[in-house]
Amino acid sequence: PAETARRFVTENLTLGADAALEEGMIELVANDMAHLLRQLHGRTVEIDGEEVTLSTRDAELIELEMTIRQQLMDFISDPQVAFLLLMLGVYGIFFGLNMPGTFVPETLGAIALLLALFGLGMFSVDVLGIVLIVLAMVLFVAEAFTPTFGFLTAGGVILLILGALLMPMEPMMPGEWFQTFIATVLGMAVVTAAFFILVITKVIQSRNKPAVHDDLGMKGYEGLVMDALDPAGSVKIRGEWWNARSATGDPIGVKTAVRVVHQRGMELVVEPVSGSASETEQ
Repeated sequence: PAETARRFVTENLTLGADAALEEGMIELVANDMAHLLRQLHGRTVEIDGEEVTLSTRDAELIELEMTIRQQLMDFISDPQVAFLLLMLGVYGIFFGLNMPGTFVPETLGAIALLLALFGLGMFSVDVLGIVLIVLAMVLFVAEAFTPTFGFLTAGGVILLILGALLMPMEPMMPGEWFQTFIATVLGMAVVTAAFFILVITKVIQSRNKPAVHDDLGMKGYEGLVMDALDPAGSVKIRGEWWNARSATGDPIGVKTAVRVVHQRGMELVVEPVSGSASETEQ
């Protein structure tokens, strides 16, 4: 076996299952787990200096499912997934630099790039978890100063959850503490998301409210008709030209003094000033 092991390195030797068994590199070849347990039954092995006889013929198999953290790490560590994330990260940052102001491509690109570098083994899971949590905090702060209508908040919540799941579990810390930590982070993510959703909802509602100047901004100002109102035309008020309409629908002539009754968007509704001559354009 020592010579064969040397050839693995010097000659890049590869062996199939049967050849490895003949060379003495392995002891058993099994078709499935049940077959393996039958072959192991009755064998003697040494554990902590004591010989133990294995009794595996009727052993009960207990399959351990991967945790969410392990499933996430396994998915990201897939070479194909890591490569796709790397390309998405590069393209996201590229388009973000060429389309400044949206913050969407560069944010997605940065997240994808971090996950890709971890998947490619550039840094450990400990560093990734901390970096994701710090980046989540940065996105939360940026949301307060950037009108992205919740996009940065959503990205921050996702990063906060991923960072919590990938945070290292210290051997000296009890499992209950780690579970409490995860619950705390998830609770913070939910509260943060709810807060920003409330703020964004209020902002949208305030933007949908009619502007104050729609009714009061130009009301009461006086000016002159520049193009006869029949019933629509234009007036000049405070040195500005406005589209205007007669309040009653009656024609109002050029150079007639008028007063603003109210405003409809960018159009003023006016009426002749009492005592002024109303000249109708013929």
